[in-house]
Amino acid sequence: MVNLMVLLLPLVGIALLRLYENELIRRTESELIAQAACIRAVYSDRLVRFLRQEDPSAMVTGDWAAFYQPAVTPKLHPPVVDAGHVFMPIEASLDIHAGPVRLPAPPARAPTQPSDPSAIQAGAEVSAMLQEIQSVTLAGIRIVDCNGTVVATSRGELGQSLLDREEVARALAGENVSLFRKRVFDQAMPPVASISRGNRVRVFVALPVVHDGRVLGAVVLSRTPLDIIKALYINRAYLLKGAVIMIGAMVLISLLTTLLISRPITALTAQAGNISSGKQGSAGPLKKPGTYEVDLLSHAFSNMAVSLRERADYIQNFASHVSHEFKTPLASMGGTVELLRDHFDAMSPGEREKFMRNMAQDIDRLTLLVSRLLELARADTFTPSQETLELCAALGTLVTRYAQSGLAITLCPCSPPLPVRFSAETLESVIGNLIANSRLHGGDAVAIMISAGVSDEDSAMAEIVFSDTGPGISAANIDKIFTPFFTTARDRGGSGLGLPIIRALVRAHKGDIVCLPADGGARFKITLVRQTRDRDL
Repeated sequence: MVNLMVLLLPLVGIALLRLYENELIRRTESELIAQAACIRAVYSDRLVRFLRQEDPSAMVTGDWAAFYQPAVTPKLHPPVVDAGHVFMPIEASLDIHAGPVRLPAPPARAPTQPSDPSAIQAGAEVSAMLQEIQSVTLAGIRIVDCNGTVVATSRGELGQSLLDREEVARALAGENVSLFRKRVFDQAMPPVASISRGNRVRVFVALPVVHDGRVLGAVVLSRTPLDIIKALYINRAYLLKGAVIMIGAMVLISLLTTLLISRPITALTAQAGNISSGKQGSAGPLKKPGTYEVDLLSHAFSNMAVSLRERADYIQNFASHVSHEFKTPLASMGGTVELLRDHFDAMSPGEREKFMRNMAQDIDRLTLLVSRLLELARADTFTPSQETLELCAALGTLVTRYAQSGLAITLCPCSPPLPVRFSAETLESVIGNLIANSRLHGGDAVAIMISAGVSDEDSAMAEIVFSDTGPGISAANIDKIFTPFFTTARDRGGSGLGLPIIRALVRAHKGDIVCLPADGGARFKITLVRQTRDRDL
């Protein structure tokens, strides 16, 4: 997208230059229209005054035929605004990219009819004014009578007929005319300071001189519009200032980009390199992130680095504990095998049975340990389903099943419905592990009590409280019980993986488990996400 935008920039520049060129032409057209309107008003006043002096009675009766036999039949166009409105503006309408460009104007020819003396007199009075106007505006000015004969001019063609020119014929028909004609280069290319340098067209404007509904003549003006190269040359100081400002803005944007984006990204790249090389404490939120998005990226990167470090420490400690847990029974089995190999014949049947029983116990311990490790691995990578269950009903089913097997277990009254985002299979695994842990430490006579509910009706979490009448957990060990392989019942077959498995399963469902202080026995609280209709929506 950026490359496409860069590619389009020259095209946009060309389009803007074309618009600017057209505006220059319309500005020329507007100036010519304004000059023509003023000249028309002055000439019309002079002409009507001379006509009144020549034959006042004809002017009063409106007998214009006594003065004029026009070569073009007038067809006055209605004004562009309401007749009762005092203003009748003439809008600039030329478009160099859409309108046709006529051939150069044909040369003037001899008139076929003589000009009216009043028109000649009026033209003579304004001729000096036309020359002065041309010296300032550089516009060629012609005033023709109703037959197209030039009666006043800024330079040349006086007394000649321009009736063959389209703009003159249309103006004598009562139409306001604006058009292009090809420019004839009769001299060498002018200098860059010339207003007409490089322009290939000339703008012609013709306005009819109308009085009392009669076309008395026309005012014709022409000028080469300001060339776009010349316009740029005239405004070169402003363009240079604009270019300097744009370059300065681009430099400033580049510096800001470097400070706000490039440097923070470079710092994050360096942190990534340090992490990959194994340097500790090399990642953390940037002190000067520059932008909000980079700050978010920095914190996300820092959290990821912390998670990776914790995961690496966990794997290292886990491997160390696994090695230790496997080493003890393997060493015992190795010693037993060596004793049996060296002294098998000298041993009594009772001694051989004792050593074989020890090996069987070690094998059972290793089998249990492998099974627990697989459970923990599945729990750490567990992907929860979108299943829901009614907590009170599911706990009631489990408690009934365990009570029928002879376990002293009770469920406190629960107020259904209490739907949670949890599967029945996972709930059975969590409760089963807690019961196994209670029986391991408290024996078969241990009593268990379970309750479920919410802290308040608006709470997003449901709570399960599990308590037993076992020996409880000491204050020194309460922070260690969720550490893998930590157990105080290793001599009774404890692996130290039951509670870590439970916590991994619960946290996978966005819940948690904590150990609560209790006067006697162990007490755990499990929180699970509630499933409500509002949250579903």
